Amino acid sequence: MKSAVFNEFSRRGLGLERPETWYSNLSSVGNIGSASIYVILDEMMEKGLIQDGDTMLCMVPESGRFVVSFMHLTAVSAASAPEARS
Repeated sequence: MKSAVFNEFSRRGLGLERPETWYSNLSSVGNIGSASIYVILDEMMEKGLIQDGDTMLCMVPESGRFVVSFMHLTAVSAASAPEARS
């Protein structure tokens, strides 16, 4: 599946085909379904891999029917969050 996604991103010229910029914890936590996005974001924050202003394209595959969901996130530190400024 990973190679199919890389190939499609490359074909569309999205510039996301560099594997070194991708992070996955599938081999360490396994397929945990809908919890996977929360677990991986927490893991990345604990490891210091997410910084204020970083943008992330998150892909969550559903393994049973080969359905894929994407979301685009921008990291915001607690100090720069709107509620912290009020």
